[in-house]
Amino acid sequence: MIYIKNLSKHYEHVKVLENLDLELPQIGIYAVSGKSGVGKSTFFNILSGLDSMSSGTVCIDGYALHKMTQNELDAFRSDYIALIFQDYALLDNLTVYENVWLSSMYEADEKETKKKIEDLLISLKLIHYKDKQVLYLSGGEKQKVAIARALIKNPKIILADEPTGSLDKENAHQIMDILKKISKEKLVIVISHNDELIKHYADKVLTLKNGNFNENVEKSEFVEKSIKSKSVAFRFIKRFTQSSIRSKRLQFIFLALVLAFSMVSLGLSILINRSVDNYVTHNYERLIHAYPIEISQTTLYVPELSHQKVEYPYRPDYLYAIPDNIVEQNLKVNHLTEDYYDYVLSMDESYYQSIRLLYGETFNYALKTNNVYEKLNIKTHILYKDTTQVANEFEVIYEKELDVDYNFVLIVDAYNRIPKDLALYLKLDVSKPISFLELTQKVFYHVDNQALYQKNNNTYEIKPYHLIDSNLKSIGISKILRQSEVYPFITLQPGLYMPMDAYEIFRLSAYESSVYQDQLLSNTSVLGDTLNFDKASALRNLGYGELPTKYILTPKNEQSKDQILNYLHAYNTHTIDKVEPLDKVGMALSIANSSVDLLSLIVNIFTLISIFTSMIMIFIMTYQKIS
Repeated sequence: MIYIKNLSKHYEHVKVLENLDLELPQIGIYAVSGKSGVGKSTFFNILSGLDSMSSGTVCIDGYALHKMTQNELDAFRSDYIALIFQDYALLDNLTVYENVWLSSMYEADEKETKKKIEDLLISLKLIHYKDKQVLYLSGGEKQKVAIARALIKNPKIILADEPTGSLDKENAHQIMDILKKISKEKLVIVISHNDELIKHYADKVLTLKNGNFNENVEKSEFVEKSIKSKSVAFRFIKRFTQSSIRSKRLQFIFLALVLAFSMVSLGLSILINRSVDNYVTHNYERLIHAYPIEISQTTLYVPELSHQKVEYPYRPDYLYAIPDNIVEQNLKVNHLTEDYYDYVLSMDESYYQSIRLLYGETFNYALKTNNVYEKLNIKTHILYKDTTQVANEFEVIYEKELDVDYNFVLIVDAYNRIPKDLALYLKLDVSKPISFLELTQKVFYHVDNQALYQKNNNTYEIKPYHLIDSNLKSIGISKILRQSEVYPFITLQPGLYMPMDAYEIFRLSAYESSVYQDQLLSNTSVLGDTLNFDKASALRNLGYGELPTKYILTPKNEQSKDQILNYLHAYNTHTIDKVEPLDKVGMALSIANSSVDLLSLIVNIFTLISIFTSMIMIFIMTYQKIS
């Protein structure tokens, strides 16, 4: 019946079966045992035609498995071999009858097939479960259904892989009793690790060790035969399709929803890409005016977002310490030298709409109560945007003409809020709403260097504020601005802003002061601060920086923005000390495009997988999912 000669199976460098010889008769029950990993399942798969052999001969009833095509193997397995698995391999959503009926797809007479199934179910004491879904059966009952499915096509060989592995002792003996009874008419081969059980039932136990069996069973001659392939009858396809649709209508509905969702996702992906492109197209010019190019002493620099080639040293013999957080990792220190200053100001004027130079100075302010000055520790910003851009981005929610020397601007957020510390420093009551009138009535003063510093021998001292008797220049808040509702970009944070003209006047006043001039001529601190003295910082703290600490370049359009960036990057080709500009618009769009591309990729992959999987699942449910 079974003739095996020099059977070998190798997986790369692992020899699972090696020159295995075996002959088995036409009837009887034979058990294959052995330790885990010795090749029992491999032997089972080769014998059933589910796996190929590396070399050797395997013949069953004269048919050479090693010479068959896949179609011939399928046809041979349907006629000669029935398989029983540890996990039953049943379709849970079908009934007992339908599961057994699946194996009779090649039967011509449907009435005769029905009678055979019912007789078989009676013999296995399953007739009462005929119309019950397999899902609701016990393990022992499921294995009986698997045996019935194996027997319905009247095979010559039954291969059982751990048929009792998932059963309790009582059910295990029941299954083995059935297989023992079957072995009186057919050849039954049982793969099992339960030595005690198989010794009780098997005619012979074949122990697999070192890729071979411990003994043979029978010697005989064999005559090689050929087999014809079979095709599945259309009536079977039709019936099984109808049955599958009826029993799996919820699954079909689910798959339809998955397909619909997939198509919607694909449409959304396309819509997102087009929406971003349209948004950028219609708002790019406003974006580059709202967020001009900035060059600061410290800037956020992410090479991956700068569209520049990132060069890494190959196996360097030095290392760096990684900063504690991602912000520090991407902070770039720019050394803004006089040479760089000259380079920026030499830029073609056709590239930019405006260049603003900020020097990072510190200015001093005071409040006046009962004709006595006191220090005011407020932080002021510089309103570097031109009048047209401010008018485009902000709306004036309050304006009052004041009798002061300098008119400052207050910017509030969308909810009319300002920084709390600013309100407290101006001695406003933050426990209740602050009226616009109350704000505009607050007057404070610019404390110039001549009034603040008094010379004592060769150094200067800061005069106590209450002793200042000069008539200081007054400052008032004459205008309150809020981000325009029709302008979608938040460009300036809430706070107190001085106009550029006031900024230049403050700088000039500081430059002309005696303390500044003395510090300009001295390489030591004129204030007596010798610790960590830095002359450039000292001059900025006195109100006049020699070199800008920040450049703000507003392009005219998209083309000029690229020209500015190319010009600035060209500077880095001539120096080791590179200066990196901050292109907020480019960085934001790069992040947005990367995010959209990633989202689109994920959605597209998910959509394609969903469609492909759905089609496969539909095909399986209607035709292929047959045990």
